[in-house]
Amino acid sequence: MELVAFLKQEDLEEAKSYALSGVKLAESTSDYVVLREFLNELGEISSFLGDYDEGISYLLRAESIILDLKEDETIAKTYNVKGKIYYRKGDFDKALKSFQQGLEVMEESHNLEGQAFYLNNIGIIYDLQLIYDKALEYYQRSLDIKIKLGMVENYPASFTNLGVTYYNLGDVKKSLLYHEKALEGHKAAGNKRGIGRSLNNIGFAHLEMGDEVTALTYFTEAVKYRLESGDTRDIAQTYTNIAQANLELGNLDSCEFYLDKAYAIAFESGQNHNLKNVYRVKSDWHQKKGEFEQALEMEHLYGSYADSLRNEDAYQKIAEMEARYELSRRELEIEQKEFDLKSKDLELGKERANRNFYVTLAITSLIIVIFLFFRYAQKIRINRLIKNQLILIEQQKEQLSQEHEQLYQEFSDQKQVLDQLFSKSRQIDLPPELLSLSKREMEVLSFLALGWKDSDIASKMFISKATVKTHLRRIYSKLMVKGRAGAVAVAHKYKILGGEVKTDG
Repeated sequence: MELVAFLKQEDLEEAKSYALSGVKLAESTSDYVVLREFLNELGEISSFLGDYDEGISYLLRAESIILDLKEDETIAKTYNVKGKIYYRKGDFDKALKSFQQGLEVMEESHNLEGQAFYLNNIGIIYDLQLIYDKALEYYQRSLDIKIKLGMVENYPASFTNLGVTYYNLGDVKKSLLYHEKALEGHKAAGNKRGIGRSLNNIGFAHLEMGDEVTALTYFTEAVKYRLESGDTRDIAQTYTNIAQANLELGNLDSCEFYLDKAYAIAFESGQNHNLKNVYRVKSDWHQKKGEFEQALEMEHLYGSYADSLRNEDAYQKIAEMEARYELSRRELEIEQKEFDLKSKDLELGKERANRNFYVTLAITSLIIVIFLFFRYAQKIRINRLIKNQLILIEQQKEQLSQEHEQLYQEFSDQKQVLDQLFSKSRQIDLPPELLSLSKREMEVLSFLALGWKDSDIASKMFISKATVKTHLRRIYSKLMVKGRAGAVAVAHKYKILGGEVKTDG
């Protein structure tokens, strides 16, 4: 009665119709064990169709039936399907709770294999929430049980999860070690799709370490296996990685060729994540060719697809490029704002004059009336009115002055930032390679020239080590050097030390 294999090959609606028929039949015969199984299947099918709430409703019904039958271990399957639906829905807290409920059932029944299964799923949820230390803990507990039970065919999945998590933590060497172990396991099992995934992961680790030639070798081998499996998401991902490696090696034509292939697959299949990565590499490719307007356009497209993955680096890069290629437009905007500010000051001055006139007129009239009828009280009231009006006028003047100073400071800051971006290139004869560096990349290079370690640079700039490594990789590429020593030599040659460009003057 398992429908998972069926629904992979047939129409999902047909699978759902089949399961609904099974539910009706089970209800008519009061076969609650069969009814429970069909409800579980309906829950998963509904989630594949995108109706998560309907899927959850089927599973809640299955859960109540299982509890009535007092089949504790059987309910774990319902918890598993429910956890997967919440995961697809993006509700990670509820997904985590469902998987933890399944783990508790397996622990109570002393089912070690089931415990390994749920520990791995819990690790995945923590991984998605970027809680990497907890993810490592659960991945390792799952692997320990698999090793204890001799579940050799399940080792590669755990090795891959550990490798990805260590990569996210910035430990690329340990990540590479686990991906190599996963590759050995997939080869032993003859799992072609797993082989392709591990080859791709190993290539990406080498790319991160700056060994583009080795990375390209693994990517090229990975795409062969991924083409056999026919998974378009995997294929587009590896094509993008091949393009990235070629870009790092300076093979611009090959980079363009594989970017076009990756884009065609990702666009046709609606793969936003792969499209985002394609736009990121395309931006770097256009910059290499000196096509800065196109690079800026790609960077904007990358930002539009980044969703929650949008980060400081993406926005900073856009800001830097806009500052470089839209300087004249911004200066005109600043001049216009200054003119508008002056006009606003004139209008406010007229308003204040009119207001003062009417206030004075009112006060004068009040004085005359009070003088005629209440000579003594008149003095007190007039003083209070005058004092309040003066305070109000002073407050308004102060507020207008503060607004003026704030606007003027904003304009000054903008001009200062823009001047700083280009003044150095006018004062110092820097080569095009250094001029292509962003402000953040120039800052990283300057600290690198002082002999600082990655961790020191990260602490100084308030960024992660992983971000420092990303900046370094792009610096090496733009300066066309092999590594740290080459970059330091360039920095010393042009006196780029300690966060700024040193001049002889």
